[in-house]
Amino acid sequence: MCFDEKGKLEILGEITKAQRDTLKIVIKKEEITSTELSTLFNIPINAASNRLKDLYSMKLVKRSERILPFTGGRQFIYRSLIC
Repeated sequence: MCFDEKGKLEILGEITKAQRDTLKIVIKKEEITSTELSTLFNIPINAASNRLKDLYSMKLVKRSERILPFTGGRQFIYRSLIC
């Protein structure tokens, strides 16, 4: 990511339409889980997880982990790096 001469954010390289749509949602909501993304886009949970994981790998979002209180399982929360 970088800013152009007018201060507008630009992504260097290419991302798919699905990745771009996902990034827009993360920016809008400020944080999201794969379960929430799955519901919003009506896609399988693994597809939502893969989209978010791809954005994380590209360093377009940050990720933190939360332990679920009743099950002890873990859940990743993705947050926008863009304010």
